[in-house]
Amino acid sequence: METERIGETVQKAMNLTPGFSRPLMDWYQAHHRDLPFRRDREPYHIWVSEIMAQQTRIEAMVQYYDRFMTLFPTVQDLAAADEDTLHRAWQGLGYYSRVRNLQKAAQIVAREGMPRTKKDLQALPGIGPYTAGAIASISFGQKAAAVDGNVLRVFARLYNIREDVMKPAVKRKIETRVLDAMIEPYGDFNQAIMELGALVCTPGTPDCAGCPVNQWCLAGDPASLPVLPEKKRKTEEKKTFLVYTDGQRIHLEKRPAKGLLAGLYGFPEGAVPEDLTGIHALQGYDHVFTHKIWHISGWLVPVDEGALPRMYTPEEIEAGMAVPTAFQPLYKAACSLLAEGTIGRQADSVNTPD
Repeated sequence: METERIGETVQKAMNLTPGFSRPLMDWYQAHHRDLPFRRDREPYHIWVSEIMAQQTRIEAMVQYYDRFMTLFPTVQDLAAADEDTLHRAWQGLGYYSRVRNLQKAAQIVAREGMPRTKKDLQALPGIGPYTAGAIASISFGQKAAAVDGNVLRVFARLYNIREDVMKPAVKRKIETRVLDAMIEPYGDFNQAIMELGALVCTPGTPDCAGCPVNQWCLAGDPASLPVLPEKKRKTEEKKTFLVYTDGQRIHLEKRPAKGLLAGLYGFPEGAVPEDLTGIHALQGYDHVFTHKIWHISGWLVPVDEGALPRMYTPEEIEAGMAVPTAFQPLYKAACSLLAEGTIGRQADSVNTPD
């Protein structure tokens, strides 16, 4: 019995490549989502959408994509954008280093043209193997694998790969499997695998009954795959931020050009003396980054008009300043108090920043 089972598994694996590729493509043509960046094969559109999708669900990303394309309809527009406009256009997506690298690469492309091969695309800032494979295959019709988390999961299940899929050797194995399975048009094939992973072969509860390739799947227990490395514990930090206001405007300062939330607008960090009067405690909250957690508390600190530089009305902030998600609860709470007119006199003995 065991010998028969092993023989059946081997036979299914041998037949996998010719067997599942066409049903997968047929399913994709019938069921793929209508997304704005899939309506043409313009490299710039594919590129921007793939960078945005790296840390954001597609459904949530579409509104940001549309806004970004309205502001920067061409590579040249993106290359010429000023930093504040660029950050503001990316607000809500987080991981702002992505858009800074996107602009650096756009400046190169505006001068030298768009590379067409996976290898050459990877020479651009912020473009790794996955994004390069997506652009090369979708926009230029090249046989190039685009292996993201969805693809790793789908192929780990199809081939019952019970090794850590984040290990380079295992990733290479899966990329080889993808290349072996690819049929033209190659860009559609890559998108079909990604769509299958997003809609059917999902992380927690895959819809095996509705899967177009389930008869070729070797997983047995697909929910147990893929094998992933143990998550590292995030470091935790307590942060206190001071929101200075003169009753009409709010003080914001630009963060350093390097480091966490680089180049974005935020509130100064500091301790509040216990005997300080006239201040307002703001609701605390946690903000989770990729590698750390901030436990945030904040204080609204009234100051005299003209006591501080860099004071802005909410309208000015909304019009063109990127306040990252980490500071949004403090900012919104301060705006609500300003709108209510509940800000008292200036605080006594406030040590204001330079």
